[in-house]
Amino acid sequence: MMRAGWTLALTACIMGTFAGVVPAQQSPPGAASGANAAARPDTVRTTQAGVFTDAQAKRGQQVYAGICASCHTPTSHIGALFDQNWNGHPLSDLYQYVTQQMPQDNPGSLDPNDAADVVAFLLKIYAMPSGAKELAPDTTAMKKIIIDPRSTRPTP
Repeated sequence: MMRAGWTLALTACIMGTFAGVVPAQQSPPGAASGANAAARPDTVRTTQAGVFTDAQAKRGQQVYAGICASCHTPTSHIGALFDQNWNGHPLSDLYQYVTQQMPQDNPGSLDPNDAADVVAFLLKIYAMPSGAKELAPDTTAMKKIIIDPRSTRPTP
């Protein structure tokens, strides 16, 4: 009898301990529900949520034309190669690549704001939707944005 009482007490303690624990992510990235998404601005989302503005992508196009176009064409950043390198990765990976590895003749020389603008341009040419807020040059925030082209994959 005493053993059954301890078992019940222990079970109640364990259940009470875990009763308030909620899994961190029950839905896929970017699929947060309305009230929960508003309450948790740090929720993971995807590039389908409109993480840059059209004006920012336009600035990025100008930076690209002035610095990147001597080695790359915009169409070299879309299609299977883009999917292979970036699809499903945090946006911070792409941003860090641009800031640390580009331009090829002077890696790491891009201003962080220019690099964010170039990333916005790359997302735009990959047919990702624009939004109301600019993409900030903040790798911590970008780690919470997953690159997700879905069915918007253009062909080169």
